Amino acid sequence: MKKIILAIGVGIIILPQFTLAAWWNPVSWSIFNQFFLTKNSSLKSPPAPGTAKVTASSSEDQSGKITKKPQSPVKNLRLVPSSSFDTTISIDWSKVKKAESSSTLLAGLSSFNRARLTVKGAYDLFDQKKLLMENLLTLKLGFLEASLESRIIGPTVYGRIINLPPLPITKAWLPYKNQWIVFGREEIDDNSRSKIPAWDFAQTSANIIGRLTPDQQKKLIAITQNAKLIKITARLAPTSINGTTFDHFLFELDQPGIQKYLQELKDYFNSLAKVNSPLASLEPMVFYNKNIGKIKDFSGEVWISQRDQLPYKITINFKLLVDPAKPEEGFWQINSNSFLTDWNKPKIITAPTESKTIKELSAS
Repeated sequence: MKKIILAIGVGIIILPQFTLAAWWNPVSWSIFNQFFLTKNSSLKSPPAPGTAKVTASSSEDQSGKITKKPQSPVKNLRLVPSSSFDTTISIDWSKVKKAESSSTLLAGLSSFNRARLTVKGAYDLFDQKKLLMENLLTLKLGFLEASLESRIIGPTVYGRIINLPPLPITKAWLPYKNQWIVFGREEIDDNSRSKIPAWDFAQTSANIIGRLTPDQQKKLIAITQNAKLIKITARLAPTSINGTTFDHFLFELDQPGIQKYLQELKDYFNSLAKVNSPLASLEPMVFYNKNIGKIKDFSGEVWISQRDQLPYKITINFKLLVDPAKPEEGFWQINSNSFLTDWNKPKIITAPTESKTIKELSAS
């Protein structure tokens, strides 16, 4: 039972941290740097019907007055210490062959072919030494629904199960429903962490960065910031909502740019002989084919406020092939919608009034 609680706890810890990491890392800065560069240069291809051509390094307000060029979104993202987010990810595997789906975690749930994951929350980094973050995660699979809540306050993580579907596998968790569980970092030992690929990847990445000098870290960030990970395909006409004007972009993955970025990472880590890094043995095309190569028909949209140069809505759609070499195996359709609000506003995130440790729950 302790292992079950521990597994749930580690999941509660990992998912919100990865949510923040995905948003706060240099890759995100690189992506939004592409939008900033596009705002200040002309599109090489003619704009699509109904789109506005980007022609100047200055922005133009609704009256037609030319204003000073806004600050780069890349710099803004690194300086803004807080935000609220609401993301919904829809997954449709109706086009996956039954033989493939039966070998996944969805075995026994073959009557379902769609799922929806919603993540709502906020983070606060005004105090760089004390991360505040809260998440409410809801997973819906047909008529089944599960939801978890987590809070991070400095080095302490709190989590609870709010709702569980009536399945045999969930019976062991029912006694802990609505019970806040507190996790100190010391309560999750290295053996438990290493059994979880996502956690192991996070730990490995942190160890790699930790072994770099400040100058080497700056070089790594520069490589990522200069990477061409996406291509802006069009800038649509600005949209005005509640008095705020948003620049509207369409984008897609830059496949050659991603391959070049992976090769530059490999070359850089190979040049650091004293860094015993898994990235030093990275084969870009192998990694690309196993991961990025499975993504097809990728399309994205982003709305960036002209007022503060921060993103407020992002949509992403793509197909994830089961096997690129076997198109007949089918694909997973992934659709994501994210709303980002309350930038640069302090969050009030407090610890639950009552909570129990894993040891206390095991003893009871």
